[in-house]
Amino acid sequence: MKTDREIGVHDNTGQVMMLDKKERRLLRLVLDVSLRSESAKQYISKTLGPKFLEVGERLLNNMKGEN
Repeated sequence: MKTDREIGVHDNTGQVMMLDKKERRLLRLVLDVSLRSESAKQYISKTLGPKFLEVGERLLNNMKGEN
């Protein structure tokens, strides 16, 4: 029997947020689309800083193996 595991994600306070399968699927899609868009990357870089583009890419790469 396949279960829907939750994955823990740390927020900026160090608190762990649990993401279910649907939330992870949405996050993967949003990250993928955003990191392919020049305007989205510029917005992320301007709003949060360029390091957050690296954070997003690393997060997306870590999530790619999930269904």
